[in-house]
Parts: sequence; structure tokens; C-alpha cells
Amino acid sequence: MERIFTSMVARIHGKFLPEIIVLLFIAMTFGRAQALPGGISAQSGSRGQAAAFHDSTQKKNGGNEKKPASSEKKTSRKNAVVPLKGIALADTGTILAKIGDKTIFVDEFIRRAEYTIRPPYCKGDGGLEKKIVLNSLLAEKMLALEAGKDNKLAKSEVFQRMLQGRKEQLMREVLYYAEGTAKVKLDTGAMKKEFKAAGRTYSIEYFNVPNDSIAETVKQVLDTSASSFTGIYRALSGLDSLPPRRDVNWDSREDQTVRHVLFKSHPKVNQIFGPLRVNEESNLFIRVEGWTDHVAFTEKQSADRLSDVKEEMSRSQADERYDKYIARLMNGKTLQLDPTTFRKFVEIIAPRYLESVKEKDQALSKDLLTQNFWDDKKEQDVERNLHTLRNQTLFTIDNKTWTMEDMSNEMQRHPLVFRTRNLTPKNIAKQVKLAIADMLRDRYLADEAYKRGYDTFPNVVHYTEMWEDAIFGLWQKAAYLDSIGVTDDGKMEVVTKYLNPYVDSLRHKYSDRIEVNVVPFNDIKLTRIDMIALQNKVPFAVLVPAFPQLTNYKWLDYGKVMNPEKEGIQHK
Repeated sequence: MERIFTSMVARIHGKFLPEIIVLLFIAMTFGRAQALPGGISAQSGSRGQAAAFHDSTQKKNGGNEKKPASSEKKTSRKNAVVPLKGIALADTGTILAKIGDKTIFVDEFIRRAEYTIRPPYCKGDGGLEKKIVLNSLLAEKMLALEAGKDNKLAKSEVFQRMLQGRKEQLMREVLYYAEGTAKVKLDTGAMKKEFKAAGRTYSIEYFNVPNDSIAETVKQVLDTSASSFTGIYRALSGLDSLPPRRDVNWDSREDQTVRHVLFKSHPKVNQIFGPLRVNEESNLFIRVEGWTDHVAFTEKQSADRLSDVKEEMSRSQADERYDKYIARLMNGKTLQLDPTTFRKFVEIIAPRYLESVKEKDQALSKDLLTQNFWDDKKEQDVERNLHTLRNQTLFTIDNKTWTMEDMSNEMQRHPLVFRTRNLTPKNIAKQVKLAIADMLRDRYLADEAYKRGYDTFPNVVHYTEMWEDAIFGLWQKAAYLDSIGVTDDGKMEVVTKYLNPYVDSLRHKYSDRIEVNVVPFNDIKLTRIDMIALQNKVPFAVLVPAFPQLTNYKWLDYGKVMNPEKEGIQHK
């Protein structure tokens, strides 16, 4: 699946933090009116590649040549956030620290430090900040041990379904690899053609027509007179201006239909394409203004471009193979909604999803920074309202009847994911139908993953345990502060005055059970850049738990040095 790296100004707890770079992992994104949709895909998860920039000789409109541009560095992949697929498929890696039967791996340490917002006291990239990060992660594990496996939260069916849903989301990524990526076979001839196309950047004008019938009328007019492209845009938009324009290069995360017409059909200058169906509410029209060819001069540039081409072709072919696998899996399955119950269902959940942009931003900020799902009052209200209709049939599929209670439980395991960001009272019912269909598709995919034993894969097991420990740690932190009458308002005093002494007592308690692998720890390099790793269009968007704000202790003077040979670890 595609991903888009978007640099944004994040609003966190009502405060602007302009230095925060929010890396959005996008599986499917849909453009708003007058915006070119990008990164649309049918699967769940996040896949993509880093952008590549090379020295170039430019040809505009197939004509004028310009001098080579100044040297531009290829975007570093070291700072690109690893998508969920990377977590699912890579080896668990090198053990960094252990506390009893709980383990922290090197890759986990890096993700927890780099893919979340670290507090001010450990934002730096020095050795002391690195020690605070490790102390914080160890503190989280200790709080999870204090909470125990039989705490009130652990016994909650809501919590267990949520944890199961996170596990199954990763299991579907393993399934994607097995049915998509692992079966990719690249053709050398096609790769050479793609290599040439990969050096081209197209300049296009575009506009979107949501209505299908109007889109067909527009096509008929454009087939008669291509010069009316601007006039049609002005008539539809009511604006006395030129259509929106943008540059699209090989690395742009576009819908595959858009990529095909630009990079595979060899378009001509002023050629018009459309309507291109990029989602349920978008019929895109594109006019090619011209293009720029970027020549890979050096051996490194050629190697980088070839690597990008292979990655893109592999991803595209994997998506295609996985789509066909899903089609075979879902063949013959028909979703039949009960119209009366469905109408009631939409009435109950619609207010939750038709929130204002401000309310959605606030909810996202809370999810990113606190992840205290047990305090989500709005979700609890929805569940209570659904419970009043729990025995009513909502739909049937594959000879199985789903009641409102079944649906409510499944939504805890797989929150609804909508195919469009632009939810309105007019389209909410249609979009809920589609979201239910996608939820059921993912249920069948997860069932297949269970049959293959993917729930026992080491990384799937560890990923699930990471989330469980993080949430148990939050739970125990809240319980401790509540026991001493302190409210966690996010201020530094809570850490220094109340949590530091508590964590210090736990270090003494668990010190003889703690081991640290100092060689890989010393090799880790942190950055100063704040990042939030998100996946869009998946049930659980946040890639890793929020950074545990539990201690600012900056020494590793407890525990013992891990014996690599005992743990089967080999240092290079």
C-alpha cells in the first residue's frame, strides 16, 4: 500500500507545535474537491517507498533543454518510518533489554523513541537522553508487571477485543506478504521501460467531478473540443481562474489509474484523460501540460532509480495479486442488510463520525498522547445505545446472522474505516455500508491468517505484547496517581515529584531481574526530530504506543549487563 509523507503543523492539546513533523502513513487517501487524490489502494496496511531526487537535465514539453540542475541528495531511508509491514515481516532482531520474561528489542526501542513525541526532557540525541528513553521503556515494563495479568483492565472484554484487533491488523500484513509480495515476479524488459518513465515529471491540470452523469457529459464535451478544459472547470467551480495544477513524478503516491495513464500510456502534450474513477465520489479529469525528463548521470543515481523502480513494480504487482486473492476469498459472499435496523444503526453512530474537524483533531491528539481508550465517553455512549437494540438483526452474510450486539463487539475489534474523509449527512449511510463491507473483508482475511498460524509469528506476538504492556503501564500509572490523590495534568512536576520516586522504588524491586545489552545500546543513534507515525485507512491508526512519560532518570546504575552468549546474541 501507498504512503504519503506529509509535513504538518500539529495541534497538540490546543497548542501549536510548528517543529513537529507528522509522518502520515496512508494506505488509502482520497482528495477533497479540487484536490488530486493520491495514494489510493484497496488493501489494509501501509506500503511505499522513499522519494528519490537526482541531478537532472530538463526537457519541458518535449523540447527545450536546460543545464544540469545542482546536485540534490537522495532522500535518506534511515529517517523514513518503517510501515507496519516492516514490523510484521522482519526478524524480531537484537535484544536490547530484558526484565523477567519481558523483552525490549533494538528496533522496538528506535520506534518508541522516534515514531512518537518525546517529552522535552529527552528530546535530544545525546547519550543522557538515550538513557532516559531506555529507563522510561523499562519503567513501562515494570508498571505492567505491577499491574499484573489479572487486573481489572485485563479482564475487560472491550480491552481484549481491542488488543486482538491490533494483532489481527498485523496478521493481515503477513498475509499480504504471503499472497502478494512473495509471489512477485519482475520482467526485465518491463523494468527497462519503467526505468525510463521513472525519470519523468509530468505537469498536469486537473479537476474533479463527483457526479457520475455529469462526468459523462463532461467527457462528451471534451471529446469534441479539448480546448474547453478550462471553460468546463470554470463552469463547474464558479471560479474565474485556471484549473488547479501540480507536478507528478515517479515517487508521487498517486492512484494506480493516474499512474498508469501518465507513466505507462506515454501521453502527448495537451492530451486529456478522464473520467478516472479514483474513489466512490471522485471522477478525475487530467490535462497533460508537459513534462521534464531527469537524467540519472552517475552510477549511484542509476542504481538508486533502478532500486526505486523494482520497489514500485514489486509493490504494484503485490497489490494486484493480493486484490485477486481477496476477490477469490470473497467470491459468492453477499451482504444483506436489514433496512430498518440499519437505519437505526446509522442514526446511532452518525453523530460520532460527523464531528467537526476541530473535534476530530482533538480526538486524534488525545489518542496520540494518552491512548486512555477506557475514558472515551463518546464511544461508550454509542455502545450503550447499540446495546438497547442488541438482539436485532443488522445483516446476514455467508449464512450467518449478525445482530447489533455482534456488530458492536466487532467494532471494538475493528473500528469502522471509511473510504472518504468527507463524511456528510447525505453520504453517511452509503459510507457506513462500505465500511461494514470492508470490515467483513478484513474479518475473513484475519480468519485465513489464523488458519495459517500467523498469530504465533514472533513479531506478531511481540507487537501484541508491546501494546498490552504499554496500556497496562498507563493503567498502573493512573491507578498509582489516583491512589495518592494526584491528577495527571501532563506537567513536569507529576514526573519529578510523584513518578520518579515511584519508579525508583520499582527499580530497586526489579533490579536483579533487569539486563541490558550495552553493545547495541551504545551503537543506537537518536535524532532530534519529533515524529508521529500514523497509518490511515486501517482500524488502528497509531503505529506504536505513546512515549511513556514516567521518569527523567538519566543513569543506568541498576540491573546487570546482559550475557550475549547466554541469550544467543552475536555482535558484529
